[in-house]
Amino acid sequence: NTTVYRAQLGIPETAYCLAFINRLDANKNPEYFIEFVEALCAARAAQTHQQAIHALIIGAGPLEKVVQDRVEKSKWCNQLHLLGHREDIPE
Repeated sequence: NTTVYRAQLGIPETAYCLAFINRLDANKNPEYFIEFVEALCAARAAQTHQQAIHALIIGAGPLEKVVQDRVEKSKWCNQLHLLGHREDIPE
């Protein structure tokens, strides 16, 4: 149920939600996904009465610390949710 997950993560029901579900390594380029989401958030913030955008980053790998640092330093860190490895996501 998405309502439960949104509530757990503090994501409003009206917000758009994007997800990166992958291994956090250079081949998958999770940092580009963060840059993309930041650009979307900035564009939406410039417009009035627009729903927020939140992004889920799901996965683990060698870039996990790099991604975590990048998220923490982002102006949009409250809209970037680093969830790590999950077992409850179907293939």
